[in-house]
Amino acid sequence: MLMLLLVSIGSISVIAFQGYRSGKTALRQSIFQQLTSLRAIRARQIESYIELNRAQMETLSENLMVIDAMEDLTGAFNQLGEKEIPKAWDLATDEYYRSSFLPRLDESVEGTPKLDGYRPFRKATRYLQYQYIAANPRPVGAKQELRNAKDGSDYSKIHQQYHPVFRNLVKQFGFYDLFLIDADKNNIVYSVHKETDFATSLDEGPYSESNLAKAVELAIKSERGSVILVDFESYRASYGAPAAFMASPIYDGAELSGVIAIQLPIDQINRLMTSNKDWERDGLGKTGETYLVGEDSLMRSTSRFLEEDPEGYFAELSASGSIAEEQVNQIKALNTSILTQEIDTEAVQEARKGENGTKMSRDYRNVRVLTSFAPLQINGVKWFIVADIDEAEAFKPILRFERQVLVSTSAIMLFVTLASLFVSRRFVSPINRLSEAFEALGQKGVSKDLKLSLQSKDEFGQLTQAFNQTVDQLQHQETLIQQQHHDNEALLHRILPQSIAQRIKDNEENIADTCSNVTVLVANIKGFTALTRDLEPQQALAMLNEIFGAFDEAAEQYGIEKIKTMGSGYMAVCGLSVPRLDHTKRMVDFAIAIQRRVRAFNREHGTDLKLNAGINTGEVVAGIVGRSRFVYDIWGDCVSVAFQIHLRGEPNQIRMTQVAYERLANIYDFYPIEPLESQSQKIPLWSLSLGE
Repeated sequence: MLMLLLVSIGSISVIAFQGYRSGKTALRQSIFQQLTSLRAIRARQIESYIELNRAQMETLSENLMVIDAMEDLTGAFNQLGEKEIPKAWDLATDEYYRSSFLPRLDESVEGTPKLDGYRPFRKATRYLQYQYIAANPRPVGAKQELRNAKDGSDYSKIHQQYHPVFRNLVKQFGFYDLFLIDADKNNIVYSVHKETDFATSLDEGPYSESNLAKAVELAIKSERGSVILVDFESYRASYGAPAAFMASPIYDGAELSGVIAIQLPIDQINRLMTSNKDWERDGLGKTGETYLVGEDSLMRSTSRFLEEDPEGYFAELSASGSIAEEQVNQIKALNTSILTQEIDTEAVQEARKGENGTKMSRDYRNVRVLTSFAPLQINGVKWFIVADIDEAEAFKPILRFERQVLVSTSAIMLFVTLASLFVSRRFVSPINRLSEAFEALGQKGVSKDLKLSLQSKDEFGQLTQAFNQTVDQLQHQETLIQQQHHDNEALLHRILPQSIAQRIKDNEENIADTCSNVTVLVANIKGFTALTRDLEPQQALAMLNEIFGAFDEAAEQYGIEKIKTMGSGYMAVCGLSVPRLDHTKRMVDFAIAIQRRVRAFNREHGTDLKLNAGINTGEVVAGIVGRSRFVYDIWGDCVSVAFQIHLRGEPNQIRMTQVAYERLANIYDFYPIEPLESQSQKIPLWSLSLGE
């Protein structure tokens, strides 16, 4: 049987392999050439689009109408700085922010945006945002339709003169928005679409750190006729959507009078990269795409898979494990992969080095692809262009040929071996059964399904019986080991953070870490010792467990990590195992929550317990103390100060250091208390009363 198989299969296999290899190589080269050609076309289109916008910006900055508009609008804007603003106007503007702006912004940015962070405070800003945004009868997205607010101001008269022209420019040139910014105070004296950045200053306020502010700053420092391009960033005036800006200085004679800026439209870049979503017409099939990536490895154009099949796209991202769940949620909220989808593939890494070429690798979905990549030649930004197509789709013709070869070879093998197998089958079947069972035991582990039925009482039957006994013994041992492992791991995770538990399981010794930005709380239940003095130990323990159990529930709710209890004392930390930007606020909210638990306990049991709490923010050292009997603890000056201040002052207070207070001064009402005298310094303290 072996001789017949070797002669027939050997010759067929050699011929089939050579044909398969040569066909695959030719097809791969053809696909790479197609991808490279398409990549080069898209690169030229994007570079030409950016250069066209540069030329338009340079022309606009020298246009006499733009120069006159810059001077007239700046003068009229400055006049509004002397106006008295009715309280009703401010209330209407606040209502617009609460009802129209902040809820939509909250859906697309981290944290919860507060009105105080965005409310206009300059008179000119308050005046114009009321007239052209809050009191504008047009809906959000159509505020640009208002030409004159009819308030009788010089600004509205000038706005009526220039606004139709600028609005038409934005429409004709395909800009998202157009801005005029004065050179003195960086005030946005004009914008077409009247979003919440209108009339604000880029020197201060919510947009002073935006990429628009960076573009204006660079434009002011640049030479006449220069055009500055800044890369995409999340722009909060556009509800957190990605935005890129171009800016150019405006000169009135030899004097710098301001800056003209445009917000580049994302849709136009996407249309260029997707050929208006007609990928198949361009030869990219069902899975091919071209996209842009920035120097930060984030996309600058939208993924084809997000456009065509969002559910499948998110499912692939989650399955690949290449992107965090927070990023997936952000992509869903913004409905774009720009600035949200991270791509750090081999192709992007090589393009970042200035190289261009082709290769087979994995894309951002962790799918095997044929890819062509290159850096773009755009002054001001570092972008890379990538063209991909799934390997499975690209090599479909080869797979069809491979299946045909396999079918033909299998038919020949079947014909040659049938006769031999018919004779030898009844002699080798018992050995085959045992061989397969042992192989399955090695690959799949112990299972009752592996046990064999006894078909004879000869030597093969004895081997089968011995094998079944071995399976029973191994299964019993594996059950015991798995139960012990499960119990040990559950106990370890109950007493330690997950990351520390994993390090212990990895046999790491001397586990200790320094964390420089956490908030520590030390609390004590005043009156508990006196309350339980006359109680049985079991009763006292039950009451303490009830209180601290309520504390633990609150800690889990607010993302707080419990460190330890010390009699009626309780120590917790926020921002240690899981870094958090709002760790101080979470800790104060937690302190308020556990005070409510103490009050509830008092009402239920008729007691008069009080809560003392000390909070400090700073650096701590966290680690495992002990070996055979260990605990997870934190220590350092931050912990020591928190412990000292929780003992000071009246009961039912949250006392905190200056560092913690400064983080929350705009959120809660604090009052100063007597400072803490230490050996080297006097530490200011603040208190937030929790009530009786």
